[in-house]
Formats: sequence, C-alpha cells, structure tokens
Amino acid sequence: MVILALIPLVFLLSCASAPVSNNNDNAWPEWLRDHPRAPSNVNYNFIVRDGAGRTKEEAMKIALEKAHGEAASIIGKPLDKTYGIRYGIRCYHHVEKNVYNHTVYILFKHQMRSMASGARDDYNDPDGIKCKSAPVSSTDGSTENDAAIGKKQEHLLHTIASLRATAEKIELPGSPKQKNEIMNEGKRLYGEINELQGELRLLGAVIGLDSTMEVVRVIYDKMRGSCIEYGKNAKLHWSLEQNSEYSNLAFSKLSGSLGVQKSVCKDNGISLIYRGGKSECKRQYGVFACSYVSNLSISSCEGNEHLLLKGESVEGVKSKEDDALENLKEKIISANFWKKWEQELNRWRLKCD
Repeated sequence: MVILALIPLVFLLSCASAPVSNNNDNAWPEWLRDHPRAPSNVNYNFIVRDGAGRTKEEAMKIALEKAHGEAASIIGKPLDKTYGIRYGIRCYHHVEKNVYNHTVYILFKHQMRSMASGARDDYNDPDGIKCKSAPVSSTDGSTENDAAIGKKQEHLLHTIASLRATAEKIELPGSPKQKNEIMNEGKRLYGEINELQGELRLLGAVIGLDSTMEVVRVIYDKMRGSCIEYGKNAKLHWSLEQNSEYSNLAFSKLSGSLGVQKSVCKDNGISLIYRGGKSECKRQYGVFACSYVSNLSISSCEGNEHLLLKGESVEGVKSKEDDALENLKEKIISANFWKKWEQELNRWRLKCD
C-alpha cells in the first residue's frame, strides 16, 4: 500500500513525462492494477494532487481543482470538456489535527499512437470518482474514524434537540394542517436519528447508544400519541349552510376520497363551507350559454376562515336552456379544479402515522 505521506505531488507523468505503459505492471500503482487495461496504442498520463481543508468536501474540491488544472495544461483544455477523453479518478483522505487531507489521482488518455489503424479505445471508468478512507493516525493520536464519530455524535445530539423542540409544538393549539406539518417534521427527524445511530454502530460507537435511542423513542411515541388524541375530534365537516344541487354535487365529488361528513363542526374539526351563487344563462347567437363558479371555504368550527378555494368558471352550451344547464353540470363534474381542491383538502386531514 502506498503511504500517503510519501506520495509525490506529480507521480509518473506530467507535460514532459513519458506515457504510462500498459504492458508493464510496475508502471501501474498498486491500487490501479485491478483497473481495466488501457489499449496498447493509447498513451496515458497519471497525475496526483493534494488538498487540505476543514471538511472532507472542501479538501476534495481543492485537490480536484489542482488535478484538473494540471490535466488541462497537458491537453490544452478542461478534461471534462474534451471530446473522446477517457479518465478515471481515485482518491484517499485522512485527518490530522482536525484538518482533512485529500489526495486525488487521475489517469487519463493523452493521445492515440495509431489513429489510422482503426484500433478501438476500450478503456473507460463508468463509475466516475471513487474514494475511500485511509485511517492514518494523526499527530494527536486520533484517526479519521474518531473524527467521523465525533461529527456524527454532534449531529445526533443536535437532531435529538430538534426532535424534542418539534414534539413540544404538537402540544400547542393549531389546525389539523399545522399538526400535519409538525408531524411530518417529527417523522423526518426521527428517521434521520435512526440513520445516524445505524452509522455510529457501523463505526463501532455503541456505548450509550441504546439508552439514547430509548429516550428518542419515548419522545417520538409521546408526540405521536398527542397527535392521535387530537385527531379524535379533528374531522372534516361539510357545512349545511348552503344546500343546493351544486353544493350536493360538490359534496359527492369530495366526500368519497377525503372522508368528509355532513355534520355540525365541533372541537378540532374543519368546516367546509360551499360558497356558490346561482347559475347564469344567456341566449346568444341562437344558443344558451349557462355559467357557474364554485368556491369552498376552509374554516375553523368557530367560523374563522383559513383558506378560500376558488374554482374556475364553467360553461355549458346547448340550444335549449334546460339542456344547457344539464350540460353545465356535466362540465362541472369533469372540471380540472377538483383535483387541486382534493390535494389541498388532503393537507387538512390529520395523519399521525
């Protein structure tokens, strides 16, 4: 295994270097020997560049910029914007005194020896960049594994604190939609915490993890229980304030999939108040055109409007007025706005699981 501290900044080839021979195994670094072999008629260049930063991503970005810059100086244009260039990238990283050090290796085709021969260039690296850790001990005795554990433990504690704060919000007064938003955030945080504890187990940091996860489960179960208790009286109620053939038509469109009930709104429920006037019919050019606009108010049981859903103007046209009205109802049933209404109303249905 090549020791990172001894890797030269430019290995094997630069602008004036000779190409790497694919027939001589000694010319290939150990980590590259399981790579697909380059065709014999292709010259390859091999570049190494280092980068250091406060994070692994920052160190890798610096190292990649240096390596790509060196490659561009050899071929005269950016590596990733050069037609026909095949290249593979590998990288390693280690940490010293909380500073990440990244080493990037690039192997790429420089030129063809015999283009006229029609020889194929089968070398390719379809997986793109591949990186792996080199847990080299740092001068303060820590390793990259220690640094990774520390970062994940810090992230875990921060996420648990966020879950605790979110769980407290579920106890506050609010609408079913607000409770849904709080529960969705709680579910996301709970899932993230479970992922973090799984990653910490893989890193061998298991001390105290079980007791920590038990605390997390208690927080989440209490939050979910509060949501379920709130939901016992958080139904969608269809107000009987306006009872017409158009409101009945709207109720039939929405009640099936959303569980809307014709009942008096109470407690934590939501009152759906249909607001539509009368249809208007006009005779013009020998036909009747009848139009209608549907609106629906989403309100609290106390009558405070949360949102007004506005439908589009729908028109039915026939030679007779009665037929135009029937055509209007058919057009209303198939109108596009119902899907939007259903999507919005679904956000007001409490979902604790």
